[in-house]
Amino acid sequence: MNEDAIWDLLSADAQSKESKDSIYNTIYGIYSQGTKPYDYEITNIDETGAKAIVYVSIKSKVQGYKITSDLEVPFVFEDETWKIDDFVVLI
Repeated sequence: MNEDAIWDLLSADAQSKESKDSIYNTIYGIYSQGTKPYDYEITNIDETGAKAIVYVSIKSKVQGYKITSDLEVPFVFEDETWKIDDFVVLI
């Protein structure tokens, strides 16, 4: 897993709330328990100026069971690119 790449996707505000190690440990902990996302669909995007909410449907396998989670992922336009504005576990 490339925690530097994940870290670079986060806004400055999101980075101020979590450490890189904390994010890595959260993701590693979830994956090590047998949770693996295998598909996703962006179902909607609400954009207002420099902020957006991306609605995502994530399909995962959790200890062999298939589940679908519908999530709202906040984004902010920062440094000429869209960044995730809050650490969201996508499972």
